[in-house]
Amino acid sequence: MAKTNYTRVEEALAEGLRKMEMNRLLIIADTVSGKQPPSSHQEHTQFLKMLHHDLRNLQKAGKDPFEKGNFDKDEILKYLKDPTSISEEGWKKIEDFKKHITILKGEKKEDDEKLIEEQRKSQKTKRFNIKDKWIPLT
Repeated sequence: MAKTNYTRVEEALAEGLRKMEMNRLLIIADTVSGKQPPSSHQEHTQFLKMLHHDLRNLQKAGKDPFEKGNFDKDEILKYLKDPTSISEEGWKKIEDFKKHITILKGEKKEDDEKLIEEQRKSQKTKRFNIKDKWIPLT
């Protein structure tokens, strides 16, 4: 088996770590000086992907996020399909929509916790590997 030369990989890793550290230091310097660091295209696309994922999960759970809020479904979906055409006003609408979805996700978690608590109470004396029609031994 041939020997593998890892020096190039190590150099590339060191270079990548150095660039990440420089970016982090530049962001810290901008925040200290009062400048607001520019949002990168990658951050925007990741934010939109997370929004799309949360939207699909809510729709699978049977909750329609457009029903309760006063958001235009066609406009939000247009923004999700074509992120390059989003204006500053559009980003504000998307951030408000994301907050709305976060609230709906919190309601879903509360529903799940209630269901878990009900099942825990009803199955307190239930035994494993038995049919449900049997009476559990206590």
